[in-house]
Amino acid sequence: MDDRSHTAREHEDLLDRISVSDVLTRFACAIDSRDWVAYRSCFANRVEIDYRSLIGGDVLSESGDAWTERARQSFEGFEVTQHFISNPICVVTDDRARCRAYICAEHFVGVAGAQESWTMGGLYDAKFGRGAPSWRIDALTLELRWSRGNSEIFELAAKNRQAG
Repeated sequence: MDDRSHTAREHEDLLDRISVSDVLTRFACAIDSRDWVAYRSCFANRVEIDYRSLIGGDVLSESGDAWTERARQSFEGFEVTQHFISNPICVVTDDRARCRAYICAEHFVGVAGAQESWTMGGLYDAKFGRGAPSWRIDALTLELRWSRGNSEIFELAAKNRQAG
């Protein structure tokens, strides 16, 4: 293999790793902006979601549309959220990729004139398939490592959404 083809392959690998990392960033930004079209664009037609460390239960296996609707319903009652994704380590092999990254997420809900908050931190482990037109998440695991504040914040947000 000559140096040019080796360099071209390294360049392609770098672009793929950046693209995969960008999907996680767009996913987080779409939650915070409540842009459900952008959110949906980050996921494959079929997804496996493992949030057991956060909510218990089972691993979800459902359509990207159903997952997006579930997220929309979960986040619509928040005043504001802010998700930070950092330290991505992405590995690409042909048409598959895996990216592990830190997550820190702030959640705020107004309740009776006061503001409740909950902050959580952990690790996302996302698996991707190369699709048209871009990489899409087809499996996402959240490993909750710590949290502080009102852990019932999602229930409060659901009440706000129903009252609104």
